[in-house]
Amino acid sequence: MNKLISEYQSGKLGLISTNLAVLAAASALFTYGGASIDALTFMDKAKATVFALAGGSAIFLFWDIALKVLPSLKTRPEKVLALANTLCGCALIFFLSCVFNVAGMTGKDALEKHVSVYVGSLEEVVDERFRQSQLVDGLGVDVRGEAIRYKRAAESEFTSGVYSGQGSKGAVFNALNSIGGRLERVADETDKFTRERERLGRHARSQLEKIRKIASSDKPLNERMRQIARESDELRADLVRMDPRQLAESVARTLDALPGEVDLQSDFSGNAQVAEQQEAALTKIREDIERSSDKLGSFIEKATSNDVPQIKSFDQISAVRAVIVYWQNYIPFWVGGIVLDIAPLAVVFFLMIAVNARTPQEIAITRILGLRVRDLVDAQVAAGAIRSGAADPAMLKAIFRFLLGEEKPDDAD
Repeated sequence: MNKLISEYQSGKLGLISTNLAVLAAASALFTYGGASIDALTFMDKAKATVFALAGGSAIFLFWDIALKVLPSLKTRPEKVLALANTLCGCALIFFLSCVFNVAGMTGKDALEKHVSVYVGSLEEVVDERFRQSQLVDGLGVDVRGEAIRYKRAAESEFTSGVYSGQGSKGAVFNALNSIGGRLERVADETDKFTRERERLGRHARSQLEKIRKIASSDKPLNERMRQIARESDELRADLVRMDPRQLAESVARTLDALPGEVDLQSDFSGNAQVAEQQEAALTKIREDIERSSDKLGSFIEKATSNDVPQIKSFDQISAVRAVIVYWQNYIPFWVGGIVLDIAPLAVVFFLMIAVNARTPQEIAITRILGLRVRDLVDAQVAAGAIRSGAADPAMLKAIFRFLLGEEKPDDAD
C-alpha cells in the first residue's frame, strides 16, 4: 500500500490507470449490450456502438481526472467543491451508464418478465370479465317473463277489465300494452347480448391462447412484442363488448321510463265513475312497475357496483425501462452495474485519506524516491553546494519546500 501511495504521489498511476481502463472497457461492453438489445438495423447497432465507446471513454476520463486532482487538494473549500462536482458526475454516470450496464446484463430477461406479467394480467382480466358477464344469465328469462305478464294483463284488461273492472282498450290497456312492448324489446336486447357474449367469449379465449403461444415462441423478442400488442388490442375490443354494464344501463333506462308510459295515458272514459276506476287501475299499474323494478334492479345493482377490470394496451417498453420497472428482481445486477462505474470513487477517498495522513517527512521521502535520474543529479549538486556553504538561504528554503511537494525548484528563481 505504501508503494502504491508513493507511486501515486510521484505521479505514477500505472496500476491504477490499468484497472481504471479495464473497468471503463467492461462498462462500455455492458453499455453496448443494453443499448443494442432493441437494435434491428445496422444503423441502430452503430449508434449503440458509438454511444458505448463514448460512455466508456467519458467514464475513464472523468475518473482519471478525479484521481489526479482530488487527493492532491490542500484546502477544505477546494476539497468540498471538487467532491460536490464528483458526486454530480456520479449521478450522471448512474443514469447514463449504470442503467445500460444492468440492461446489458439482464435486459432480455426483464423484457421476458414484462411479457409474462402482461400475459398473466390478461388471463386474470379475461376470467373476471367472464365471471361478471355471467350476471346476465337469467336476466333474459326474468325480463321476458315480466313482458309476457304485462301483455297478458293487457289482454285480460281488454276482455274482462281485470284492472279497471270494465273491459276496453282504454288508458289501462294502452299502458299495460306499452309497458309489455318496452320490456319485450329489453328481453330481445338481453338475448342478443347473451348470444354475442358467447361468440365473443369463444373468440376471446382463442385470442388469449394465441397470445400465450406468441409469448412462449422462439421468435425474436421485438417481433413477439409487436404481435402481442396487436392481438391484445383485438382482445380488449372483444372484452369491451362483453361488458354487462352497457346492458344494465339500458335496462335501468327502460325501468325509469315505465312510469312515464302510465303518465302519458289520458284516454279516460267520459263516465266519471269509470274514469275514476281507470285512474285507480293506473295507480295499481304503477305499483306493479315498482315490483318489476325491484325484481330486475338486483341485476343492475350487481352489474354497476362491481369494478370491471380494464386491460391496458401492451406497452412495448425498451430493455432499459424494463430493468427500471422490475428493478426488485435484479437487485444483485443493479449493485454490480453501479459498482462497475462508481467503484473508483472509493479509490479516490482512500487516496485522499492516505495522502492527508502522511507526515511531511514521508512526503519528502516519497518525492525523493520518485525523482528522475536528472533530478537526482541536480539534488546531488545542490547537496554539495549546501556542504560547501555556497547555497544561500533562499535556495535552501526552495529545496526544502520542493521536498515537501509545495513547489518546484524553478519557482525559487
